[in-house]
Amino acid sequence: MTLDTEKDIYEGAYVSVDSSIVPINGNQKVIRGINGANYVRVTRSTIDSKMSHIEWIQNSDIKCNIPRRLIEGSMCAFFRNYMENVKTFISNHPNEYP
Repeated sequence: MTLDTEKDIYEGAYVSVDSSIVPINGNQKVIRGINGANYVRVTRSTIDSKMSHIEWIQNSDIKCNIPRRLIEGSMCAFFRNYMENVKTFISNHPNEYP
């Protein structure tokens, strides 16, 4: 995440990568999907200065027939968790993110 103090915007881009801390999938034929680049932008609300406007663009390629409600539910849980982590990170770095 970066902060543009002139525009009052937090923004960040990220992409999933293979990691040595994640166990290798023994059955390479089972792939549920591939995550591409993602972008998050948080701006101050123009209606209420104590609120924020969050935009999240996600590029994912789902490779199988997963029920839509399951995807929506897991995406909501992921997003809530992600925003809690952003909030914690910002709180832990008050000099960098005023």
